Amino acid sequence: MVRNVILLMSAALGLGLAGCTSQVVRLPEPRPLGAGLGAPTDILAEPAVATAPLTEQPADPLTLDKARRLALQANPALRAALLEVQVADARRIQAGQLANPEVEIEVEEFGGAGARRGLDSAVMTSVLSYQVNLAGKRSKSKRAAALETALAGWDYESKRLDVLTEATKAFIDVLASQARLAVSAELVRIVRQMDDMASQRVLAGKASPIEEAKASAATSMALIEQARSERDLTVARSRMASLWGAQAAVFERADGRLDQLGPAPARDEMVSLASQNPDVARWATETECREAVLRLEKAARVPDVTLSGGVQRFLETDDQAYLVSMSLPLPFFDRNQGGVLERERDLARAAEERRAAEADLAVALVEAYNNLTTAHREATTLRDIVLPRVEGAFEAARANYRPGRVGYLDMLDAQRTLFEAKRQWIESLTAYHLAAADLERIVCRPLVTIAEPDTTEGE
Repeated sequence: MVRNVILLMSAALGLGLAGCTSQVVRLPEPRPLGAGLGAPTDILAEPAVATAPLTEQPADPLTLDKARRLALQANPALRAALLEVQVADARRIQAGQLANPEVEIEVEEFGGAGARRGLDSAVMTSVLSYQVNLAGKRSKSKRAAALETALAGWDYESKRLDVLTEATKAFIDVLASQARLAVSAELVRIVRQMDDMASQRVLAGKASPIEEAKASAATSMALIEQARSERDLTVARSRMASLWGAQAAVFERADGRLDQLGPAPARDEMVSLASQNPDVARWATETECREAVLRLEKAARVPDVTLSGGVQRFLETDDQAYLVSMSLPLPFFDRNQGGVLERERDLARAAEERRAAEADLAVALVEAYNNLTTAHREATTLRDIVLPRVEGAFEAARANYRPGRVGYLDMLDAQRTLFEAKRQWIESLTAYHLAAADLERIVCRPLVTIAEPDTTEGE
C-alpha cells in the first residue's frame, strides 16, 4: 500500500512537471539608429542594485555623439524602461515555478472523557496533497509571461529611440540657440557702429538729433534681443543636460555644423524601412501574446485535480492505515466564460490597434518628409539667393550712409532685412535638422545611410 501511495504522488509531480521546458526570451535586436552608442550596462549586469549613475559631466565642446552616449547611459526614463524588462523577466521566471505541495496533520479522538481522555485513544492523520494543473496551464502561463517580457523589450527599444531623438533635437536646439546668439551679437556690434556714425553726423550738422535718437533706440533693442538669446541658450543647455539626469549643464558650448544640408532620401525607401519601426513591429509579438493569454484562459476552464495521500495512526492499538483521495471541482456554473470572452475581444482589438499604429506612423512619415523637403528648399534659397543679395544691399547702404548719399531709414531697413533673413535662415536650418531627426526615428537608422551627403552644402 505504501508503494502505491508513493507511486501516486510521483505521478502527480510528473504531471506538474509536464511542459516545463525552459524558453529563451529573445529581446528585439537594436535598430541601426544609435545601436553602437551603448546602453545602461549597470542595469543589465545587476538590475536588483541599480542606482542613479554617477555620470561624468561632458567637458567642452559637447559633440552630438557624446550627448547621445550620455543620454543612452543615464537617462532616467530609459533606465526605468530597461528595469521594466527585468521586472517582466522576473514574472516569467515565477510563472515557471511548480506549485508547492501541502502537508496536513490532524489529531482526533482525544481530550474527551472516559477512554477518550488524554492521547491514548487518539487518531493521528498525516496527509500530503498536491494540486495537478491540467490542460497545460503551467506551460501556457510560461509562454504568455515570456511574450510579455518580449513586449517589454519592444517598449524599451521604442524608448531608446525616443531618448536618442530627444538628445538629437536638444543638441540641435543648443546649436540653433548658439547661432541666434551669434547673430544677435553681430547685430549689437553693427548697430553700435551705426549709433556712432549717427552721432558723428549729428555733430557735423549732417543729420538731425532725431536720427541719433533712433540709432540709440535701435542699439537698446538689439541689446534686449541679445539678452533674450543668452537666456534661450541657457535654457537649451539645461534641457540638454536633463536628458542624462543632470540638474544643471556644465558644458558651455556645443560643437556642430547647423548649416550642413543633405538631399532628401527616396520616399519609397523610407516607407519600406518604416516597417522596422518598433512601434509597428511590436504588434506581431503583441498579437502572439494576446493569443497566448487567450489559450491560458481557455485552459482555465478545465479544473485542476488535487491528489492526496497519507498515513493514519491509531495510538490506542498502535495500528496504522493509509488513505488516498482525489478532489476535482465540478464546473457546472463557472466555466470561465467571461475570461475567455474578454481575451477573445482583446485579441480582436489588437488587429485594430495595429492598423491604427501603422496609420499614425504613415502620417508621421509624410509630415516629417514634407517638413524636411520644405525646410531644405527654404534654407538653400535663403543661402544661395536671399542672403547674398541682402548682404550686398546692406553693405552698399552702410557704405553710402556716412557721406549722406543714403538716409538713415534706408540704411536701417537694409539692416533689418539682412538680420531678418539671417534669423529665418537659422530657423529653416533648425527645422531641417529637426525633421531629419523625426525621419530617423521613423526609419530607425541615420539618414546618411539612406542618401549620400550633399558635399556642395556648407562650402
